[in-house]
Amino acid sequence: MPIATILEWTVVERMTFASDYPLDDPVEAFVALEKLGFTAEEIRRIGHDNAAELFGLGGVTASG
Repeated sequence: MPIATILEWTVVERMTFASDYPLDDPVEAFVALEKLGFTAEEIRRIGHDNAAELFGLGGVTASG
């Protein structure tokens, strides 16, 4: 399902990142999010913060 369609149904705060490593390169996925117009803040939420919140890891922060 294309990201644009997903965003019609949900918000960035409800998205988390998953990869099919080693079949897919996770870096390419994050580059694709940039190309789709996601901000650095939104990418950080998708790639880390949302999952940390979901699993109760409040003290854990994303580097960079």
